[in-house]
Amino acid sequence: IALYHTRFGVHLLATGGQAESAAALGIRTDRVKIAAYTISGFCAGIAAILLVARIGSAEPQINTSLLLNSVAAVVLGGVSLFGGRASILGPAIGALMLTALVNGLTLLSVSAFYQPLAVGVIVVLAALIMRYQK
Repeated sequence: IALYHTRFGVHLLATGGQAESAAALGIRTDRVKIAAYTISGFCAGIAAILLVARIGSAEPQINTSLLLNSVAAVVLGGVSLFGGRASILGPAIGALMLTALVNGLTLLSVSAFYQPLAVGVIVVLAALIMRYQK
C-alpha cells in the first residue's frame, strides 16, 4: 500500500525502475536512494536485535546463509533480477517454496552442507529461465 499510495513510494518505484527518467521528471533520486538504504539498514538492525534476543548471543557470521535464502525466495517468487514490477505476493510464495525445498531435502537426509548448494542451483536455474523467458 505504501509503495503505490504515498509520494515516497511512487518516487521509490520510479527511481528503482529507471533512475535517469525519474531524475528527468524532477525526482531527487539521490535522496530517494539514501532514504531507501537508510530504511533498509534500520530494518536490518531491528532484525539483528530480535535475532540476538532470541538466540541469546551475537556472532558476525551467524546468518551468512540468510543472504542466499533471501535472494532465493525473491527469485523463486518470480521477481526478475534484471528489473521488473514490485510485488509482495511473489517473494512470499517464493519463501514458502524455498522452505518446502529445504524441508524436503532435510527429510531426504541430505547433508546440511549440500543444502545451500541445492538452493544455489535452483536460483541459477530460475534466473536463467527468467532471462530467456523474455
